[in-house]
Amino acid sequence: MEETVTKNQERMIFVRDALTWQTYILLGIYAYIQAGLGPVMPFLGKELHLNYTQESLHLSLFALGMLLAGLCGDYVARYGGHRMTFNGGAIGMALGAICFSLSQQPFFTLASAFIMGCLGSFLLVDIQTVLSDHHGEHRTIALTEANIVASGGAGLAPLLLGALVLVGVNWRGIFVLPIVLIVALFFCLRRVAFPEIRRGEAVKQHSSRQRLPLVFWLYWGIIVLSVSVEFCMSFWGAQFLVSVVGLPRATASVVMGLFFFMAVIARLIGSRLVRFLPADRLLLLFLAVVLLGFPFFWLGPTILLHILGLCVTGIGVANLFPLTLSAAIHQSSASADIASARCTFAAGLAVLGAPLALGWMADAVGLQPAYGIVPVLVVIAGGIAFLARRWTIAKRF
Repeated sequence: MEETVTKNQERMIFVRDALTWQTYILLGIYAYIQAGLGPVMPFLGKELHLNYTQESLHLSLFALGMLLAGLCGDYVARYGGHRMTFNGGAIGMALGAICFSLSQQPFFTLASAFIMGCLGSFLLVDIQTVLSDHHGEHRTIALTEANIVASGGAGLAPLLLGALVLVGVNWRGIFVLPIVLIVALFFCLRRVAFPEIRRGEAVKQHSSRQRLPLVFWLYWGIIVLSVSVEFCMSFWGAQFLVSVVGLPRATASVVMGLFFFMAVIARLIGSRLVRFLPADRLLLLFLAVVLLGFPFFWLGPTILLHILGLCVTGIGVANLFPLTLSAAIHQSSASADIASARCTFAAGLAVLGAPLALGWMADAVGLQPAYGIVPVLVVIAGGIAFLARRWTIAKRF
């Protein structure tokens, strides 16, 4: 009896070991690089004379790398091992960031974005798998906390960019920090133990668990829609503040930092709420918050209301991906590696399509009217989330 109680108590404890912290930090670096692409576009676009569509192609090529990782990231991790995937992805991101910082032609900045997206997203797939397998029933807490760190990294990028420009440093210096961190992490955490992948069993299991349940694909669709909303905001938000609201470029970059740091606060709150409420219920709540805040950002009559709407939208958007990811993997916990890869594919599809579509629409009708796509995506996501929740409840009975 005492033994059973002890085991139950152990299951209740969430432990952040060295492996957990390594995944958190690497995810923060990935988010920093990904989020940094949006705020640098007003500077890069002016320097290289790019239009909205050409600017958005940088994020689209980053997303192409995510799609590739989403299609075969589980194979790479399974046959190459977690350590190789972690090290290769981190080094690849660093090399891509170096190339982007040094490039003076659109072709090379686009190629660098693809390198960062491709190799970094193989790392992303494995991070989600390792956290899910390592923490088991606590995966929602682990994934939410990891995305808190990711929000911190994403928020740091525009703030640091604004600070660099304000003190007279070239905007390209934004990518020095992740390069230094990756090198330091590579040397400091070389001895961290990764869970071993038994290849014979993995191949056997993989052949027998190809099919993911239908409810998983409902959450997969929500990931596409919610990440589309997130990147319409994060990639074009700075340009919106410059072109529509009328803020200087450096100020707009700093203001976008508020969006990401509100996301940090929201994910801290979310990491506590998931201990008491199911992820599918919280998902509906945060979708409602997005619908509340976005109209103020989009149509606010004053600068203050635009900024207030941006912050409220950031609170709502922040938890959409980690909650949906957790719900999706929970529906297919026996196939966490496959589910993680397919969720990364969904995110990549969103990052590829949504900012590019918004940029194309902005060239045609203007940036402010083009932003009307966001509430449409949120409403559709809410409808699918409601259906997925009803489906899950029905299955319990």
